Amino acid sequence: MSKLYKVVNGFDAMSGAAFGGGGGGGGGGGGGEGRGDQSRRAEAVRKANAARARAAAATAAANQRQKEQNEANRQREIQATIRAAEKKEATRQANIAAASAKLAEERRVNLAREAHAAYTARVKAEEKATTKAANALTSHVNDNDGIDVSQLNKGQIYITARQLQPLNGNAPALHASTLYFNDQTEKWTTFSGFQEEGKLVSEVGAQSDKPENEGMIVKAIVDTNGISRQAYIQSLTNIESNYGEDLPYFAVPSLTEKKDYNSNGYVNGMHQKAGGKFISFDGEIVQMLPGFNNAVKF
Repeated sequence: MSKLYKVVNGFDAMSGAAFGGGGGGGGGGGGGEGRGDQSRRAEAVRKANAARARAAAATAAANQRQKEQNEANRQREIQATIRAAEKKEATRQANIAAASAKLAEERRVNLAREAHAAYTARVKAEEKATTKAANALTSHVNDNDGIDVSQLNKGQIYITARQLQPLNGNAPALHASTLYFNDQTEKWTTFSGFQEEGKLVSEVGAQSDKPENEGMIVKAIVDTNGISRQAYIQSLTNIESNYGEDLPYFAVPSLTEKKDYNSNGYVNGMHQKAGGKFISFDGEIVQMLPGFNNAVKF
């Protein structure tokens, strides 16, 4: 029995060895399958890591692009702000320059006006002084014998007058005219108003108003108020030319109830229109002529 047992045990040992060998082979096969799983897992891990790296790189690149875009936008905003500030400053400087130019022009105009006003005042003063001096130096005597024109100043304009025949037993009326020296004809001539068919008409150089005629006297010197003599005479000429000659006439307008005019109102109206004034000559008062203040409105 003991030998058999040993055989069995030997067999068992052998079987065990055999089984053990078989078991070892099975273990070796199991070990091969473990290494394959590990390789697959490692590959999966590698791929996952590569994907994460690519995603991280893409994210970093996107972030960099956004950063660069933000910086570009910021630079454009800065440049736009600078340009707006420069434009605003240029506009401010232009407004300052325009205001300065306007102020300078206003000052220039004001200075020119002041200079013109001063010149005009000086000329008027000189004209008045000349007129007064000429009046004071005139030696003509108003004696109703006619006017000695050689004693008159050719640079002056005069108001002369003569008596008219008494009207209906009233005191003699006076008839005025404007006397001036015509440089072209080199003769003294007149602007006068007359009655014609009940109307007040005008006439230049009337024979009845020649200064040498008996009864003619000087009533006033005309102050042209700063206007040159030639320009003033031209103004009188234009006024006479444009007169319509349709106003009702009466020698002494104050004797009628209706609105009438005479030669004295004609003379006064002409000089009012031309801008002149009157300086008394030899104590005469031209405003006392009948109808003088009833001036014709030219």
